[in-house]
Amino acid sequence: QLATEMGVLRKNGINVPFLFGVGQDDKAPEDYIVGARQGGLGLPDRDYYLKTDAEMAKTRAAYEAYLAQLLTLAGEPDAAARAAPIVAFETDLAKVQWTRVDSRDSEKTYNKWQRADFAKAAPGFDWDAFLKASGIDGQQAFIVAQPSAFTGMAKVIAATPVAVLRDYMLVSTLNATAPYL
Repeated sequence: QLATEMGVLRKNGINVPFLFGVGQDDKAPEDYIVGARQGGLGLPDRDYYLKTDAEMAKTRAAYEAYLAQLLTLAGEPDAAARAAPIVAFETDLAKVQWTRVDSRDSEKTYNKWQRADFAKAAPGFDWDAFLKASGIDGQQAFIVAQPSAFTGMAKVIAATPVAVLRDYMLVSTLNATAPYL
């Protein structure tokens, strides 16, 4: 059910760890293909989670307070206690994600996967349910920009308690829809 919900959220433009979109195939520009990229972070990129300087620590603390505020405004109990595990989950995602430099390398980021490759290379996540709920169930070929990140993020998701994942998806939804609430 988790993968299905993440797929629904992705389809509706909500931030989840796996980002999919349609674009031109860089090595066959006359063709369009579904591309897959790392995502799921509430802060701009992995460095915000992994750098240890005082400014980044201050930014992370402010982000955690923001998540607690979102939960509080949504009427959720124990908001402050629930925000810290969300930041820890995103930090674990950041640890397996690629740097900005590596993510801009057109050779490194061109990795053609078939649908079955997701289950083989990134086990522990229900890819069939996710792709179906995302509305891209019929696709057979994908360009995966950061394959090792997909492997690592699937492991992180599988190791994270369901309650934390639910809270993560809740704050992702609240954050995305805050301008309309």
